[in-house]
Amino acid sequence: MTKKNYTSIHYMRIIACLMVIGIHITAAPVVFLDKNSISQLFFLFINQISKPAVPIFIFISGFLMHHIYTDKPLQLLSYYKKRLPSLVIPYIIWSLGYYFLYTKLGFYPLDLKFVFSGLLWGTFIYHLYFMVIIIQMYILYPLLKVVSNRWGEVKMFLGVLAIQLLLIKVPFEHRDRIFITYMSYFAFGLLFQSLYKKINFKSISSVIMFALFVLFGILNAGVYLVYQNGWFEIASIWDSLIYVDLSLSAIIVLIIGLESFDQKHPLKTMRSVMITNQISRSTQFIYYAHPLFILLSEHLMNQLGILSISLRAISAFMMIVLFLLPLAFILESWKTRLIGKKKV
Repeated sequence: MTKKNYTSIHYMRIIACLMVIGIHITAAPVVFLDKNSISQLFFLFINQISKPAVPIFIFISGFLMHHIYTDKPLQLLSYYKKRLPSLVIPYIIWSLGYYFLYTKLGFYPLDLKFVFSGLLWGTFIYHLYFMVIIIQMYILYPLLKVVSNRWGEVKMFLGVLAIQLLLIKVPFEHRDRIFITYMSYFAFGLLFQSLYKKINFKSISSVIMFALFVLFGILNAGVYLVYQNGWFEIASIWDSLIYVDLSLSAIIVLIIGLESFDQKHPLKTMRSVMITNQISRSTQFIYYAHPLFILLSEHLMNQLGILSISLRAISAFMMIVLFLLPLAFILESWKTRLIGKKKV
């Protein structure tokens, strides 16, 4: 991993994007298929191994932000002017797009108060809350940088983690879209970035790291099965603590495994590096657009009269793979060429 290109982070972003898609495609099968059936367990494993997707994305944001600003002063106004528009403008455009779509379908009212609330909390469709969180993290970063400069990244991370855990069951409206629920993952990105040069990745087995990642997915699935089957009671606070622990653990083994793999098997040509980077950058469009393709698949299945939950999930997956992923890559390629022409 070099100053110019973080191949392992690109890999991680692509994986996290696929995990988000996996969560949304498998949600219905996990809930509605017969409990403990082979098909339900299959979709359940995909759903639960994908569970740390949002923490992984937040970790990546913290890591890259700290990489940019660790060794240089941060001018607050200049920082916000440079960083926030690239997040806020696409968020508003996509949010209003989903709002008008659901208004057209008769689900949402034409109401300015409703629009303001939806934009503030990312409630127009299920996945927009993530962008609300990321925007909060970017706003919060200058404060975390000051704390890490004064106390060091280790103490900063431990302090943030302690605050998150202490507030883990304090009731907040819209808790799932407020930074206190996710701040440790962002802070861990800052910490890992500071520790990167001290880790001998080549001495670590990427196979073992990936196996551990799968194991954490199995453990997440096991927790779900405990609740589903009522085998024994787990207090809700322990469930929350398990989620934080398994998410941080999944982040650690995934980034170390990917960096170990990258250092042992680096991309050999500039073209392969450019393609990887383009796929990574296209994940933003994929993230925003994939619910549209799931909705389109649902509409198609309704028109064909196909009621099978498993077939509908497979159809949504194929719709995304065959149409959205190529479209996202093509659009990113066009964007890259356009930027290149402007620079010339």
